[in-house]
Parts: sequence; structure tokens; C-alpha cells
Amino acid sequence: MKKLLTSVAFAAALFTGATAAQAAPVLTLSITDSTATLGQCTTIGGAFSAGTCTLSSGSGVITVSSTYGSAMLDFLAGNSAPFRPEPELWLNHLVLFGSAGTQIIKLIATGYTSPFGNFNAKLLPGATTGPNASATIDYYYSAANLADPTTGTALHTVSIGPSDVSGTPFITPLIHNAGDEYSQAWVLTATSLAAGATVGGALEVVSAPTPTPLALLGLGLAALALVSRRKLGQSAI
Repeated sequence: MKKLLTSVAFAAALFTGATAAQAAPVLTLSITDSTATLGQCTTIGGAFSAGTCTLSSGSGVITVSSTYGSAMLDFLAGNSAPFRPEPELWLNHLVLFGSAGTQIIKLIATGYTSPFGNFNAKLLPGATTGPNASATIDYYYSAANLADPTTGTALHTVSIGPSDVSGTPFITPLIHNAGDEYSQAWVLTATSLAAGATVGGALEVVSAPTPTPLALLGLGLAALALVSRRKLGQSAI
């Protein structure tokens, strides 16, 4: 019995395992609006080029609360992994348009690492549109840690019409080699037909390792140990 419990403890340690120290991924948030100006980009601390304002951070958080183009933006973007080695990527967003137009908001995180191999990503593409607004949400992943994973094909796309809500979770398996770096991205395309239109919500991806044969063995041994303990307890009565 003692040997069995030792085996269970060893398997559980391999399943939950101590994870290697993980540096914060590099975040890049870009906002594209053909009516935007250099001054507006400077105000939010970004680099301006052809209507696109780009902000980068290695600290794990980017905040924007300012006017860009004809819209008032209120963004909070970041990554975190309080209980898992795979980071989460999220973007809380609110776009209030001052006139008709389109804004493309792209959040990229590069340099993610994981001690596990393949894992599942739970996508939470939450957004709410006003009467004169629509939106499209795309999620991208690059096992090669591309600086811009949006050059590939979106793994998941959600289209939201006027006065609509989206928040249905979607789980997709991702291919990954343990220890390699990877990147992922959210792209929100918000469109306004008139002044006062709004698009708001939260985009989030939560990752978790897929069960491996070793992990399943650990769970099986744990169940066997529990049954054995119950039998020992009954025989002692």
C-alpha cells in the first residue's frame, strides 16, 4: 500500500508539476483608423504610421483611454497565468464612435512558453454592439511564434450585427512543442454607421494542457488508492 501511495504522489507531481519560470510575453496593441492623426497617437504613447498607432509592453498590461480618429477608446489589455503555465490573453474594449467609420484593433502577444505539449485554448469572444454598429472578431495562433500571427488564417471568427451580443465559448486544440515559444492574437474590427455607435466587451483566451497518458495514469492511480483505502477502512471495522 505504501508503494502504491508513493506512485500516486509521483504521478500527481508529474501531472501538476513545478513549472519553469516564465517571462512576460511582449504585448503589441495596434489601432488602425484612416482619420486618425499623429497627435492622437502621441497622446496615448504610441508610434504612428499611416493611420495605425502601435503600443508595445513587456510588463504584461496596456491601457488606452483617449480619442483616436473619430472614436473615444477605453481599452485594457494584458496577459496573466495565475494558476497555469500557459498565459491568458485578454482585451477589455469600448469604442464610442463620433461619426461613421471603421477601426481595427489588433492585440498580439509573442514569446509565450509552456512546459507542456499540445493544449486546448478556450476562446471567449465577448462583444456587444449598439443599433448602428457591427463587429468582427478573429483569433490567431502561431506555433512558430510569428511576430504577427495574423498573417496566417484565423482559427476562429465571430461576426456580430447591430444590437447584438456574442459570448459563446469556443474550444480549439493547439499544436505546440513543450518549451517552444508561440504567439497568438485577437483582432476586433468595429464598424459604425452613424455617430454614437458603440462596440464594447471583452476578448479572452484561456489555455489548459490536454490530458496526456501519464496524467490519465496519475488520475487512475489516485482513484485506485482511494478505493484501497476505503477497503482497508472497512476491513478494520
